[in-house]
Amino acid sequence: VLIDRLIEGIDADAVIIDNAAATRDAIRHLLGQGHRRIGIITGRREISTSRERYEGYCQAMIEAGWAVDDALIAPAVRFSSQDGYGAAMKLLALPDRPTAIFASNNLSAIGLMRAIKDMGLTCPDDVSVACFDDFDWANVFHPRLTTVAQPTQAIGVQATTMLLERLKDTAGPPRVIRLKAELRVRDSSIVRTL
Repeated sequence: VLIDRLIEGIDADAVIIDNAAATRDAIRHLLGQGHRRIGIITGRREISTSRERYEGYCQAMIEAGWAVDDALIAPAVRFSSQDGYGAAMKLLALPDRPTAIFASNNLSAIGLMRAIKDMGLTCPDDVSVACFDDFDWANVFHPRLTTVAQPTQAIGVQATTMLLERLKDTAGPPRVIRLKAELRVRDSSIVRTL
């Protein structure tokens, strides 16, 4: 039973998050705060979670009537704070920099927050931030980070249930279950002035 992502060429049961819908929710929140130039730090396109989160970003922007600007898309080779930092620096160095940035995972968000500080900017006044993957420190960051929280316990329970069912019936077709994530709005994305 695959957890978190699908792997091309492997037909197996899987429990994953509806990454596109979760990212759409985060981008809609940023749009609702008045942002129009929203950047995204993506991961590698061959990873299903990266690809789906990028698709959710594009869907939300297009649905709101805004074009997807390639200049606002910054790929990170790995989901790491170092690569997130490099991608964020590219976005923040733009002549018309984004007013908000969505990081496709929490390690990239840590790099993003460091880049904002190193550029002499503040969050959320200069750049609002939201990211995928809640983590223990998100609520103690300054500012507290807006995150997309995955239901990790529910994922584990569902994956275990599927595995036990698969042990009883090995002949059935593979099933993919997509669970809903929760947007946790905190200070990093609340706009005081835009």
